[in-house]
Amino acid sequence: MVYSKSDKVYMLMIYGECRRNSRAARDLYAERYPLRNHPGRHYFLRVERELRQERVAEEHERTIIINEDTEINVLASVEINPSVSIREIASELDTGRETKKNS
Repeated sequence: MVYSKSDKVYMLMIYGECRRNSRAARDLYAERYPLRNHPGRHYFLRVERELRQERVAEEHERTIIINEDTEINVLASVEINPSVSIREIASELDTGRETKKNS
């Protein structure tokens, strides 16, 4: 069975309300939404795991790997103006705040 994102949101809300008890979540979902297809108890665990994996993937996509030149430019910006903010540096150098050094 394929569920919409909206259905998955309701499932997660109920799963949280049931303190991550998948059996209780399954039963409560069926009680509240009698006309919908009802997932098995393991589906609640799967939806949570998928959401967590998506979040990790999104965080990884936002991470920009910086090179030595960028690192030098950041250090120079701070040397010139010690009170400069991370946002100002990121804007000036066209990088994000979420960066990792390329080792």
